[in-house]
Amino acid sequence: MLRLISFASCVLFLALCAAAALIHAFVTSRLDHCSSILVGLPMALIARLDRVLHCAARLIGRILKYASVSAYMRDTLQWLPIAQRISYSIAVLVWRCLLGSAPADFLEGSPYKFLNE
Repeated sequence: MLRLISFASCVLFLALCAAAALIHAFVTSRLDHCSSILVGLPMALIARLDRVLHCAARLIGRILKYASVSAYMRDTLQWLPIAQRISYSIAVLVWRCLLGSAPADFLEGSPYKFLNE
């Protein structure tokens, strides 16, 4: 994963929406990719990922190091903490399986297969 420090010099010269797009493309998309495999991970490791997300939000919002970033993440960026992102991705995957719009690998052994036919 690219280091957030390398983004710090670029983000200072960008507008808020451009900085958000850059951070989303390189940081949050990598945190969200296959996040369902992170289920059951110890909270200490999830806290590390949460710190990466908080640092990314600080870069976008130009928030000081010791200031609270949680409200900014929730209200302005509309980002969930990592633990809730993992739960959300699992819930979406289950919902898509029930609707029959999940990838074929998930639907092969589904007990709800009769609903899709």
